Amino acid sequence: MSKKDLISFSLFFISILFLYSLGFAQQEQITITTYYPSPYGTYREMRAQRIAIGENYVQGGTYEWDEYLGDPFHNIDYNADLVVEGNVGIGTTSPQYALDVGVGSTTWSNWKAWSPAVAANALTGPAAQKFNSRASGYSVVAARNPGASFSILMIPWDGSTTLENNCNSQINAGWHAQAAIKGNYFYQAFDNSDFTSYSTVITDQGTFDSYKSVGTQWWVACSASFGAFGQSAVSGTGTTNYLTKYTGTNTIGNSAVFESGGNVGIGTTGPMSWAKLDVVGGDVSFRGSGTVINGVPVSCLTSEAGGYGLLLKARGGSYPDFFVSTSGNVGIGTTNPGSYKLYVAGPAYKTDGSPDWAYSSDRKLKKNIKTITSALEKISKLRGVTFEWKEPQKHGNRTGMQMSMIAQDVEKVFPKWVKEDSEGYKVLETVGLDALVIEGIKELKKKNDALEAKNAQLEARIKRLEAKLR
Repeated sequence: MSKKDLISFSLFFISILFLYSLGFAQQEQITITTYYPSPYGTYREMRAQRIAIGENYVQGGTYEWDEYLGDPFHNIDYNADLVVEGNVGIGTTSPQYALDVGVGSTTWSNWKAWSPAVAANALTGPAAQKFNSRASGYSVVAARNPGASFSILMIPWDGSTTLENNCNSQINAGWHAQAAIKGNYFYQAFDNSDFTSYSTVITDQGTFDSYKSVGTQWWVACSASFGAFGQSAVSGTGTTNYLTKYTGTNTIGNSAVFESGGNVGIGTTGPMSWAKLDVVGGDVSFRGSGTVINGVPVSCLTSEAGGYGLLLKARGGSYPDFFVSTSGNVGIGTTNPGSYKLYVAGPAYKTDGSPDWAYSSDRKLKKNIKTITSALEKISKLRGVTFEWKEPQKHGNRTGMQMSMIAQDVEKVFPKWVKEDSEGYKVLETVGLDALVIEGIKELKKKNDALEAKNAQLEARIKRLEAKLR
């Protein structure tokens, strides 16, 4: 080769190296020109086998597609058709997120999220399938709440309870149901079926109840950012131990109900330690709740069955104002009515003008009826006494001189009149005393009548003797 040829070849080679280096120093722009329908028209289609978009992805030597599934030598997945390094905007020129959909006036019901065809069970399928099902949940909530920030968790429906209960129980009470998601038609089964989309989206419990019978394999989209099914999240603040209430639209605050150590106070922040419910500053009303007795609706304050009495206190403290035992016996002023259906610890008052209480006495209810004999003799064996109570406060605060009988004395004559209370003290129950007194009076009258008759005879004899003496 001549010297001239050698110089020409060297210059050519240096030029090639220079141009090659420029290719790395400056990004290349490619202009595609078409002549259909016109160089400046709107083109109906643009097709590519796969596209990578982004500042780094243009470096084909660094970011290459896998040549086969599972290729360990390249870093763009073999199945990927489109990879984007930055944010993608649909309907917006300023995307703020990896995928930012500008909804505008489009309603949430016009949106669908599609997954690739996967022949697997949705509950046990690969991560890619579950990811695609999550996309359905995101798109539903995003379209329904445009511009809002939120989090989504996808959980499998438990097959029986409400969507809201699933979110509450499988995650926690702060998560709420947004949608139920199934295949591309209601009756598509997830088991052993090649489905192509998760496009069946239900956003209310009523509709879900109508279609849940088609199969238990539903995904439930749950969010902690919104109330149930896209409702506005409740805002507001409350105070510890107060039961919250709605103080306005979607706002909460304190109610009048306060809980402390398991005791509940209404109108008070300090419920009494012995009271599970302490109401201050108002009356408590009980209204009929369906219980009917003798054809009349009644209000019931019921103690739990199985060994619990019922105690009402009007004065607090240890005062036993009204007590009903487990056997149904009533104590007024005492918590120990014993075997009496009504035990009054203190004086009782009635306004009908009669000292007596009505009781059964019909002849048709009785047998072995006999007249009391020797009534006057028996009465004469009783002893009426005056006395004072040692502890008047235990006996209706009756102070000063009292009149009655001594139980031990009465027991010798009428043992059935004497009983013992729950503390071992003897008590009088003078059943039939009125009948005894009546027969005693009758016996006394009989004797008096006989004496009067005899006296009349004696007076007649005296008069006859006086007449003879004259």
